[in-house]
Amino acid sequence: MKRLYNIDLLKFFCAVLVIFLHMHTPYQGYILPLTRCAVPCFLIVSGYFIFNTDEQKFQSNLKRNIGKIFHIFVWSTLLFAFVKFLFAIKNHDYSFLNLNSFIKFAVFNENPFGFHLWYVGAYLYTLLIVLFLKQYNLVKWFYCAIPVLLLTDLCLGKYSLVLWHKEIPFICVRNFLCVGMPYFGIGMLIKKYSETLLGIKYLPMLTSGGGVFILVNIVGGESATDSLGLERHEGSLCKFHFTCGFPRPVFFVCKTGWKERLV
Repeated sequence: MKRLYNIDLLKFFCAVLVIFLHMHTPYQGYILPLTRCAVPCFLIVSGYFIFNTDEQKFQSNLKRNIGKIFHIFVWSTLLFAFVKFLFAIKNHDYSFLNLNSFIKFAVFNENPFGFHLWYVGAYLYTLLIVLFLKQYNLVKWFYCAIPVLLLTDLCLGKYSLVLWHKEIPFICVRNFLCVGMPYFGIGMLIKKYSETLLGIKYLPMLTSGGGVFILVNIVGGESATDSLGLERHEGSLCKFHFTCGFPRPVFFVCKTGWKERLV
């Protein structure tokens, strides 16, 4: 397969969004919903390229990427642990070394040495689980679980303010189960049914409609939150990831396949 430069462009755009996500800028409140699309997009693209209809190649891709991500997971955790301990020694504060922190690390991917490292752990867990499901022929049940995981992500995430009138700890949804698995699975489904997607006559129009729906979600979600007098916290995800994450990669991937028939 030739290199897909529009996918490279998408990944570059998502990388910039991640930078803005962790920066304080005068306009952060306006671009924050858009920046939340970056991680789901990365996962969707990963699922798309790792998936293969040939079972042996698919498992080989999973194992190869597990090895790569595991090494990144180890050295990034050790690096940030080293820095964390330096500050701990300086400030005589070792409060992060407790059982609760390490349980969150193991269960919810909440890295005690760097909160932004949750993604690496979540991605590693996702790859391991998908490999396990593939080896035991349970992938079809995984596909069925995607809508449930996305709805869980929505109900317990940003819309928890609207539905339950309280903020549920963001680590309950910012993890491998509610973010890593469903969006990686969406990427797999796009690859699996790429020919069907390419056959949709009004695909660009539909994806554009998805963009409009995203805008409505943003405005509606923000208005609902403000009307309830509730604060929006940086940690929780904006829970319109399904509409944010899905249309863009479909458009980019399918547009490439439409022109070059390489999807």
